[in-house]
Amino acid sequence: MHPFPLRPLTFTLLTFLLLLLTTHLTSTTASSKLQISPYSSPEHLLDLSTITRPHALLALALQDMDPTTPAYALTPYKAAFNWPHVMSNLSARAAAEDFHFPKTKFYIIVFRSQIEPGTNRHELGAMDMVAHREAVESGWLLKYWFGVPDELGYNLATCVWRDIKDARRGGRGKGHQAAMKAVRGLYKKWEVERLALVVGEGVKEWDIVKWEEAAKEEEVNGGGEL
Repeated sequence: MHPFPLRPLTFTLLTFLLLLLTTHLTSTTASSKLQISPYSSPEHLLDLSTITRPHALLALALQDMDPTTPAYALTPYKAAFNWPHVMSNLSARAAAEDFHFPKTKFYIIVFRSQIEPGTNRHELGAMDMVAHREAVESGWLLKYWFGVPDELGYNLATCVWRDIKDARRGGRGKGHQAAMKAVRGLYKKWEVERLALVVGEGVKEWDIVKWEEAAKEEEVNGGGEL
């Protein structure tokens, strides 16, 4: 006879064990979802488990992305945000995982605008939210940031994508197309910049350059289109 008689699991104990398992699974699932924009509902979150480690690490590092000046809308992009801090964060995260970060290029879109006085910003916000949801669903958007128009209506919004192909997919949705049509009537001025964030091997160096320059360098080095 066993010195400690085995007893059937009681309903209470079984329920407790199932609760622990469910909590663990929920926690694991939740921890892979990252808020990458001002929108926090589930459909706007990035699933880190769907992207490679370099892209996931940058998405995490970009959580600390902040403007360096109230005049960010009129400041050159590289100087408008705290990129040295973001890159330091990226380097520290890679080191903490003993991960050797490969040379990687990321695609950046910068939208600078001047809004017309009296523009219905709630309408713009609703269209923007739909466009962002489409971007998350169709591509690997790593970061979306936008500011508030200043007293003259100047503002800036920016996206960091895994690559240009993801950005193209993300821009094909009906919500994005509607937002782009609205631009022509709701903004006094607007312009788009296409940039590349080039992170060197081991995050030992980095730079933000025009996308065309990065693409040309890639072609020269035999890498084809970025």
